[in-house]
Amino acid sequence: MTAGEFASDQQARARCPTDPVVWVNTRSRVYHFADTHNYGHTKEGAYMCEADAKAAGDRAAMNEHHP
Repeated sequence: MTAGEFASDQQARARCPTDPVVWVNTRSRVYHFADTHNYGHTKEGAYMCEADAKAAGDRAAMNEHHP
């Protein structure tokens, strides 16, 4: 894991209480929002604050919308 990546949803929420926590597929660099099918379920990934994910060059999944 690199800076800004967390193993659990709770760890990420503690880091970013006002920013949405997303699950980033670290292979595809696409992130998923909570309450979506892939949140926490891709083969490779980490929980991150959305702002940190964007800053790292990751993007939201095309079929998902910001909560």
